[in-house]
Amino acid sequence: REVTVKKAVPTLDSQGNVIRDSNGEPVPRLTTIYDATSIAFVENPGDPHPIPTLCHKEHLPPVGVCRVCVVEAAEMTRRGLRRKLVPSCVQTVTEGMIVHTVNSDADVEAAQRVRAASSTVVELLVADHLPTTQWDAPGNELAKVAKQLGVTQSRFSPGKAHRGQDDSSYMITVDHDQCILCGRCQRGCNWVKGNNVIGRAEKGYEARIAFDLDDKMGESSCVSCGECAVSCPTGALEFQPQF
Repeated sequence: REVTVKKAVPTLDSQGNVIRDSNGEPVPRLTTIYDATSIAFVENPGDPHPIPTLCHKEHLPPVGVCRVCVVEAAEMTRRGLRRKLVPSCVQTVTEGMIVHTVNSDADVEAAQRVRAASSTVVELLVADHLPTTQWDAPGNELAKVAKQLGVTQSRFSPGKAHRGQDDSSYMITVDHDQCILCGRCQRGCNWVKGNNVIGRAEKGYEARIAFDLDDKMGESSCVSCGECAVSCPTGALEFQPQF
């Protein structure tokens, strides 16, 4: 499907308002492949998007950390046609670019390469962060993406590290083992709400989201606005049953 888009668009805040500089001029943002795909395929709310995502939401700044939204982009260079797998949420568009998603019919082999790459990432996430009790959870986006890609189980063994749970907050439960470190809770807390509570702690398999200086959530400066739980794509941050 052919689509023509602007090279750049005004940067929007989480409410859809144009962000302007000190002179009142709109702050530009380069148009990404995900933007162009949304224009081409998503005409009405609820229309299926051909690119699966986990770390990306349109009201949040894109960071490209999960790599689930990978596509194959073909561009003409001085050395000829170059194909490469790129994360669509941060890769900007160029004139004449040809993009293949997991559903592309024009190049079945390209679609298979994209599906293999995205499915492998999802399998790795499923092995470590999707317990069997969450496969049919209505709000678990990792389970939803896995089903979309035809992933019913993981070929990989789960990691041995267990990051634990935190039930210290009266409003939100934290299951660090289900956290995929997508950063959506951080951007929701720090960019949307401006509370600046959530960050990161440790490295490798021990890496986890942290509140203030790695305090318990209930002992941190969290104001219990709920934005992190709303933003979380898995069961890592959920509202307590009474809420």
